[in-house]
Amino acid sequence: MNRMLSGHLSSIHRFLLRWLDRFPEDRLTKRVDGVANCALWQAGHIAHSRHIIANWIGCELERPDWADLFTGGTSGDASLEWPKPPVIVRHLSETSEALIERLNTMDPAYLLEPIEHVLSDGQAPRGENVLFLLYHEGFHAGQVEQVRRLIEYRGGVE
Repeated sequence: MNRMLSGHLSSIHRFLLRWLDRFPEDRLTKRVDGVANCALWQAGHIAHSRHIIANWIGCELERPDWADLFTGGTSGDASLEWPKPPVIVRHLSETSEALIERLNTMDPAYLLEPIEHVLSDGQAPRGENVLFLLYHEGFHAGQVEQVRRLIEYRGGVE
């Protein structure tokens, strides 16, 4: 399970960086319909998610002050004091590297231990929670590319 989780995390990270790289920096904070979250919010939300995973797997990471701007349910309002894209990208790369290292070297039995389930009042194996959050990250990474396409092909911006 360790290698599967680290591989999934690595794939999400590679795709996210590729999609962010193709995104014109001046459009990273554009909202397609004035409501949907912009690409920079999506990347920041994934960075926030990485700290939840780190907590679950016992990986010490420094959590930046700006991470709370990207929690679930936040508005994605680009008028807030968001960090610059290179800051988020650098943080994503550093956290991804640390999480992959931890997943590849930890005792696989640790991922089988039950913890509070991310979506319910019950418990689930730690690895199941991590896998769910990685699928969630994959969704948000895909939104970066989707927003870019909508802006580029349909001209939809705020």
